[in-house]
Amino acid sequence: MFSSDVGGTPFTVLRDCPATMVSQGDEITLRVGQAGSIMQAFASHFLVYVAGDLLRIDGTHVDALDRSPPKPPAMPENAGDAEGRILGSRAQPIPEMGAKPSTRKTGRDEIVLQRDCAVVMVPQGDKVVLQAGQGGYVTQAVGGSFTIFVAGNLYRVTGEDADAIGKDAPEPLRLPDDANDRDVETLAWAQLRTCFDPEIPVNVVDLGLVYALALTHTDDGRRSVQVKLTLTAPGCGMGDVLVDDATSKLKLIPTIADVKIELVFDPPWNYSMMSAAAKLDTGML
Repeated sequence: MFSSDVGGTPFTVLRDCPATMVSQGDEITLRVGQAGSIMQAFASHFLVYVAGDLLRIDGTHVDALDRSPPKPPAMPENAGDAEGRILGSRAQPIPEMGAKPSTRKTGRDEIVLQRDCAVVMVPQGDKVVLQAGQGGYVTQAVGGSFTIFVAGNLYRVTGEDADAIGKDAPEPLRLPDDANDRDVETLAWAQLRTCFDPEIPVNVVDLGLVYALALTHTDDGRRSVQVKLTLTAPGCGMGDVLVDDATSKLKLIPTIADVKIELVFDPPWNYSMMSAAAKLDTGML
């Protein structure tokens, strides 16, 4: 359990407020007078730290913390790279269907869908199709994929569909001709580090969600990779999305013929499994 001195913006609960424990998924109620810290503010919810636990509070209960609705910082001028930065401000209205990006400089990476594009809703995990002509902006560009904000919702766009939002697809992966198992395993871990939890801008490796990775050889001389992956909470709706994302990233590695990812929950994930860098990024170190 962490000390209560973890940074963030301090608050006191003004009324009873429902919350969800991030690690277990349990629903609890914060009581009047409890104190904590706001660690991160998203478009639809807060991540807060109270009495040793990381909790999610829906944005509709913002008044319980005597806070304004979440407004992430404006996107820096060099946003849009793949360095894991939070890229956009959600404080301004989104262009409607057929709208063109404003020529006024807003500090956001505004986009218009160039074609119909299959995407995944965040954090629900539902697969939908956005129509050509819809406008929005990029909020996060990490690991070769993109999170975009369109018509009030967040969506994940794969790197293969980068052209649909006017972005470049990631470069193909390469291995030396004499690559051995260690080379392939190193690249596999690097690929998993391009898979990000959609609500916490930290990759699944540094979050401690990857419990094991192993390589075996197939009959045709290629390789199969087996991964044991967990979630921060068993009820997380993005589990299948993370599995699909990791599978597709690993299949891009030359010589990989088969990928098997198993979702496991023993032992249960906890904060101690995060790397020091992840704890620092989330204000827990």
